[in-house]
Amino acid sequence: MDKQTIDERLQSVVLGVGVPFVVGHTPLYLYMPSVGVSMMAAGVLRRLVNGTNRTDQTNQTPFGAGGGVGGGVSAGLHPLGLCMANKGEVCYLLALHTFADQREVRDVDLVETRSAVLSRLDAADLATLLTHVLQWNTWLGEFEKAYGLDIDKRNKQRAAAAKSDRSTITFGGRTIYGTLIDAAAERYGWSVEYIVWGVSAISLHLMLQDGISTAYLSKEEQRSAGIRNAGAVNMDEGGDVASVARLLGL
Repeated sequence: MDKQTIDERLQSVVLGVGVPFVVGHTPLYLYMPSVGVSMMAAGVLRRLVNGTNRTDQTNQTPFGAGGGVGGGVSAGLHPLGLCMANKGEVCYLLALHTFADQREVRDVDLVETRSAVLSRLDAADLATLLTHVLQWNTWLGEFEKAYGLDIDKRNKQRAAAAKSDRSTITFGGRTIYGTLIDAAAERYGWSVEYIVWGVSAISLHLMLQDGISTAYLSKEEQRSAGIRNAGAVNMDEGGDVASVARLLGL
């Protein structure tokens, strides 16, 4: 994918602008999901993949089984086929993404009402909207590759492995509470409510992944890790300023 497209996508994440559409005379928007909406949507996506619906899941709430952010089940899905085969579940999935205040999705009746409105659309229109939702699930991986975040992640792991001081032991980080919620609460001072519902999941991941951090390694440890000291990030150097200006459309 070309750099301009990636930058435009990142800009849309930063701005948090919804994707507008109309049902009859009712204007609506699709919004990038928060962590909470992502987890709820993951359950619906699994049901779509399995060819079931909410009424078939006798041991589940309408929220589905939760799961990881993004769901991990969007690859290889065919939007039009899903819309034709299980329109009700698609409408419910899309309805979850139509609330600016994403805490509102906890009101099941409200989501059902919005889902009924969306059911007025035909399968082709629903497929167009579903494509937006499924594509959002792939953006984080695309950003990681395009901006080198995946390289940073590997280098952090190699730096940690190369440290000669083995006197520290790390515990925790086994669930989303340790890997995401606690990290965001500690760094930004946000409440759990805001972390789960108030910011898009992709923004939250990027903030935590791309935050500037420093690992202190001796020259021997650097050689062992195979990492060259790239120096400090300097926003006064033209390249970084140009990147920010391009992202802001200046």
